Amino acid sequence: MDGGVANKRITYYDIAKGFLIIGVIFYHCANNVADKNSITKGFQLILSVALIPFFMIGFFFISGLCTNLNKSLSSYICKSIRTMIFPTYVITIGMMWYPFEHVPNNYGLNMTNLIWYCNGAWFIASMLTCRLLLWVIKHTFKNKFWIEIPIVIAFLMIGTFLVQNKIVHNETNNWFYYCQSMLLFPFFYFGYHFKKGIQCLKRKTLCILMMFYAIFLFSVYYMYHSIPIVTHYLSLNFKNLLWYVLLGLLGSVCLVGICKLYVKKNPVMEYVGKNSLILYLVHGQILQYITLCLQFNSNRNSIFSLIALCLSTTIISLLIAWWLNLPYIRILLGQPPCGNKNTKKD
Repeated sequence: MDGGVANKRITYYDIAKGFLIIGVIFYHCANNVADKNSITKGFQLILSVALIPFFMIGFFFISGLCTNLNKSLSSYICKSIRTMIFPTYVITIGMMWYPFEHVPNNYGLNMTNLIWYCNGAWFIASMLTCRLLLWVIKHTFKNKFWIEIPIVIAFLMIGTFLVQNKIVHNETNNWFYYCQSMLLFPFFYFGYHFKKGIQCLKRKTLCILMMFYAIFLFSVYYMYHSIPIVTHYLSLNFKNLLWYVLLGLLGSVCLVGICKLYVKKNPVMEYVGKNSLILYLVHGQILQYITLCLQFNSNRNSIFSLIALCLSTTIISLLIAWWLNLPYIRILLGQPPCGNKNTKKD
């Protein structure tokens, strides 16, 4: 944690990440079968409206909460490579058994293209960029908020301008996903500065925030019939920029607050959250493979197919995570043979 806060792992952060990654998996599963009947369409709509405002933003917010800047730049970068880049390459190579029909023929399967075509490419690139930006800004301006805040706002404005004017469109003109990084950095920055706020959050305050989130969410969907989103897919403009920020921050704070004040302990979700990066990287290939082999996207029994697809994708992804956490398999991911339970991960 920041400053004098102990490096003890905070369980409700892991639980919150667990809920987020389950939401991501279910959302992707719903997309696979949601065009089949009104039930699955309704499920996808509810899931989209409820989750999209913060389901990826929440990871950046929580990572900001967990970030410790009391390190040299070299050790900070090395830890990022060890905990994010190295596992991403290893897991991507390990998933090569899945047929790469979605990879364009003009790309060869070399190391560079593997990372860009694994499911986590935009997320990994944006997270690394946000981590580096925060270190540089905090060590350059030394908490001079009258300089830092305008920089954060400038990132938001520039990113929105690029998306609205179609200068950047998903992967087009978007080297290392710099546009996503600019649009997600404010949540990373805010999370870093909201550590004490989360610790002091009370149930009454949380209920008020949840009420505002619900009102804002309904208002945005009523006015625009869509929700602003920044993931691999970019849908944002200056008209909904303020709503994007408000919903992202409120949703993230509410989720962490619920996990802190109401859930508190849940060993299953805590385990899922600890392994959220692994689940994020493997679930896409697992989902596609199950859909391809068992034809879960067929018209028949689509609601049962959706439930089965969600459960099977999650369970198989968790089994892979369990296997990768075996003492000497962990070495393949750049981790020590036995994890330190008292160490808080970024």
